[in-house]
Amino acid sequence: MKRAATALLVSLCGLGIAKADGTPRPRVGLALGGGSARGIAHVGVLEWLEEHRIPVDYIAGTSMGGLIGGSYATGMTAAEIRELLHNADWDLVFSGEAPYSLREFRRKQDGRQYQVKLELGLRNGLSLPSSLDSGHFVGLLLSQIALPYSTLPSFDGLPIPFRCMATDLEDGELVTLDHGSLGLAMRATMAIPGVFSPVDWQGRLLADGGLLNNVPGDVVRAMGADFVIAVDVGGALMSRDELRSALDQVSQSLTVMIRHGASHGLEEADVVIRPDLGSVGSTDWRESDAIADLGAVAAAEHASELMNLALSEEEWQAHRDGISERTRSRDITPEFVEVVGAGPEDSESISRRLQDLIGAPLDTHELDFALTALTGTNRYESLSYEAA
Repeated sequence: MKRAATALLVSLCGLGIAKADGTPRPRVGLALGGGSARGIAHVGVLEWLEEHRIPVDYIAGTSMGGLIGGSYATGMTAAEIRELLHNADWDLVFSGEAPYSLREFRRKQDGRQYQVKLELGLRNGLSLPSSLDSGHFVGLLLSQIALPYSTLPSFDGLPIPFRCMATDLEDGELVTLDHGSLGLAMRATMAIPGVFSPVDWQGRLLADGGLLNNVPGDVVRAMGADFVIAVDVGGALMSRDELRSALDQVSQSLTVMIRHGASHGLEEADVVIRPDLGSVGSTDWRESDAIADLGAVAAAEHASELMNLALSEEEWQAHRDGISERTRSRDITPEFVEVVGAGPEDSESISRRLQDLIGAPLDTHELDFALTALTGTNRYESLSYEAA
């Protein structure tokens, strides 16, 4: 069984809720639902809200909604998130293993000899892997997004207060993540059971929150929102004629469960936006721009309900300035490396591999390359990083 390690690089308000004339304005909350690649439609919704000067004061998200909501909460603009998703190497992100060129010689031999990517554990008897994908590359993406906010005591301290949802696999309880490692929280909300490895969060084994609350409108309402906008990108149910295989029936069962779990959160929404995603599938990541555009179209269909929330140009600029003031710089210079989650020998080996990154502005692409090369030894399932 491969061990997981986390590389830790160490270096390193309240919202103004008043209009220009001093009168209070509604505090706006945004609940972003899960839906894998379909969730990219959230980007278009955010773009439409920005274009029409509609503020977002609180965000709660599940699964892909957690990734996009968390990114927006760090101060990224909708355009920056669109660019991030457009430029992502999705084949690599979901490959589940280091590229062939970065694997050690023996791992390359294994890859040529054994075409089926299924590893069995032998400790305590024969066992199957915990997931199809260790989540290493997803973890690197989330580490990059969350890096400046690694030391926050609470997600209320983000430029926009944020929550994301997860499911405790041991007791079946819904967990609202509101503090701790932002990157790990976003990783937990995206941990689709069987696809990505679950996350050990403060002693709890967490997976995708979509199992119990896929569109957390109730959570964003509890954060203090007066007006809740929910975006539902869940999959449509198949007809009887489409339920041809056992896999189709399993997929339909999950969709039914997720839709049922989303009902309570949706009841708390003042507006529910449901993009017409048609045949967009959960794995259509390469169509990110087109999917985002569908989100903007859906938001526009609710203009009559949303434009009452629009700010004047002066009010909008003040709102954006407040977010900018709370946004931390992504320019970080690490002073030393500390490794957690590995034994002394492995920690020393990982630290040596990262010594060249100390004392210079951090290049996250270089760091990602170094950590991925370490996974190519087949000693670690995944590595991620934070600043403290």
